[in-house]
Amino acid sequence: MTQSSLIFLSYSRNDQDACIALRAELEKAGLSVFQDEDAIRKGDKWVERLQQALQSCVAFVVLIGRDGVQRWVGAEVEYALIRHLSPHDDTQRLPIFPVLLKDRGTLASLPPFLSLFQSEQWSDAEELPRGLVEAIRAGTTRFDSQIKIEGCPFLGLRAFMQGDSQLFFGRRKETLEALARLGDQGASNSEHLLLGGGSQYFRWLQIDGNSGAGKSSLVNAGMLPMIVRGALWPRTGFDTWRIIGPMMPGKEPLTKLAEMVEPQLGEHNGQGGSLKRLKLFEADERDLAFALKDAANKYKKINTEENKRTAFLLIVDQFEELFTFADEAQRKQFDALLAYALSDPECPLFVISTVRTDFLDRFEFLPRLNALYNSHRNGYTLPTISEHGLKAIIEEPARLAELDVREVTVAIMNDARDEMGALPLVENALHTLWAERKGNLLSGQLYRDQGGLAGMLSKQANDLLIRIDHDVAGGKQAALELLLRLTRINPDGPHSRQRITREEAVMVAGA
Repeated sequence: MTQSSLIFLSYSRNDQDACIALRAELEKAGLSVFQDEDAIRKGDKWVERLQQALQSCVAFVVLIGRDGVQRWVGAEVEYALIRHLSPHDDTQRLPIFPVLLKDRGTLASLPPFLSLFQSEQWSDAEELPRGLVEAIRAGTTRFDSQIKIEGCPFLGLRAFMQGDSQLFFGRRKETLEALARLGDQGASNSEHLLLGGGSQYFRWLQIDGNSGAGKSSLVNAGMLPMIVRGALWPRTGFDTWRIIGPMMPGKEPLTKLAEMVEPQLGEHNGQGGSLKRLKLFEADERDLAFALKDAANKYKKINTEENKRTAFLLIVDQFEELFTFADEAQRKQFDALLAYALSDPECPLFVISTVRTDFLDRFEFLPRLNALYNSHRNGYTLPTISEHGLKAIIEEPARLAELDVREVTVAIMNDARDEMGALPLVENALHTLWAERKGNLLSGQLYRDQGGLAGMLSKQANDLLIRIDHDVAGGKQAALELLLRLTRINPDGPHSRQRITREEAVMVAGA
């Protein structure tokens, strides 16, 4: 077997005995194995060496024991996933094979993206299953046929949340690209990283994109499930992440921040609750940084035997509400608190914000964060979804639910290709077709009869207005007035939604 046909074997040092046995089994089957034996993991530039090693391999086998997919194993899995997801040609994708050690590794320990590959239970006292050996030899990617979805696998107009990660397809490559922009960008040794990290270390990631591009879904169902499983350790050195949010700024962003931060400080912070935290935020722009540092130090003392470090990740979704909706005084202090914490080289706060591209020129409303914009922020622009990604959004959830989508796949892809913000329309159409399916078939005729992506949504809106008008006198006109009030009209470009208070909504809709 040539250098370009090696099998990459990833494993935890705590499973080294099983790794030796697994390597022997693979070699007995005539397969050549690349085992890093610390050559990759020591020193800096480890990412470069890992990418070179993975580029020269034809398959990736990951041995999963009690440690799960953590630290170096997690880093190696992440870059294997990148090589699997990046090519447009399916024949160029790196096949990945999870092997779960019996009595040690469990399916629950697999990160979301890895769990879709068929895994094998194996003991180091057994021979490898013949099917696994043949799949590795052939370089055949095997997806887990046992994963089944009961009910509808499409979300309609609802955004993906963290619990929907199993159904999140089409943006997995973008998820990994965005994750890679947090933390150290110089590929320093993960075990020696410090928060300061030099000019290539970023604790604030801004994700921008057009309305309907899927920014919120990318963060909630793509990035967050990976982060809580340790995906940021390779570039930050932090094992444990306490998630603050996701939050939308709304009219009172400081109040919302206090409500989100206080529970993550936990029992280490004593009594007082969110109201006390709000008053502290209002009084001193240093309070967020100091509170997080104090909590992190106490978590460190608790986890001293495991040598784990804790960081805090604040998710601010629809960041543009700070420009368009927030109370001026609260916006000003929110700006100061975040800027101070991000400027403090000892504060373990990381931030992910999502913002619409057409609001990027409004950062002058946040002068303190604007001053850090070029030095402390890394950016990721979510691109228009690719043909391959759009196809995955339709076909992969259908596969998990054993649905036949052959009649609608091409038509939906053609309609979505030139439609800005098409992803919610695609999910809505698929959800509607599922509700009116015949057996397991999503009907192409029904899709055409209802006018495709836009026609289906229009029909649903009209049906809703008819029901409202039937139930409430003058309800249709009141609903349209409310809809107009919830829309920010832009004569020079696309319109956008805007939030209003409940009191205002009641008044506009005629009670």
